[in-house]
Amino acid sequence: NIQGKSLDEKTAWFQGICQQLTASWDEGHVKLVVRRHTLLSDSVDAVMSLGREDLRKRWRIEFLGEPGIDAGGVTREWFQLVTEQIFDPDFGLWLSSVNNQLCMTINPASNISCPEDHLIYFRFLGRVMGRALFDRQLIKGHMVRHLYKHLLGWPITFEDLEAQDEEYYQSLKKFTTMEDPSVMCLDFTITEETMGVRRDVELIPGGNMKEVTASN
Repeated sequence: NIQGKSLDEKTAWFQGICQQLTASWDEGHVKLVVRRHTLLSDSVDAVMSLGREDLRKRWRIEFLGEPGIDAGGVTREWFQLVTEQIFDPDFGLWLSSVNNQLCMTINPASNISCPEDHLIYFRFLGRVMGRALFDRQLIKGHMVRHLYKHLLGWPITFEDLEAQDEEYYQSLKKFTTMEDPSVMCLDFTITEETMGVRRDVELIPGGNMKEVTASN
């Protein structure tokens, strides 16, 4: 049972599975040619054009106009540069979590901050992260814990909020233990701020007219 194994044993088992799923070089490989000055857009176009079988083939990365054979260094650099760009908060897809500036959470306004079909970038990142696992490559980005749990199919709990925003977690936890929350004069709405514009969002239909009480 793999569940009872040590971390090293689990890692070796997972890498063995990836090795079995990866096609050999003789069975075909994929060459991705990208330009440095348009690295991300070229990479998205190239990776998203690959079919299911191509994703399992060996990848060979080349920077246009740069001589040299990819003996591992070019591929390693590509993974680092691409993920550094896509996780950059200034790009608009991700935000730093409150607890840890190095852990990234999805920007709820990514469709506004990055209007060029932001979902394509998330799908692209999924492919890149999957390929990084196959090739044992490091990426320049760490996500908040509950996103990894979601990817693994593990249940996400209220306690996961503590790892992302401890102050907010403690505030909500205290609120749930109040005998009479109606004294807070709250309703079922939240205030969101997007690009400097604040708006109230109803959590349930008619939430702005429904008072929060101990019974609900």
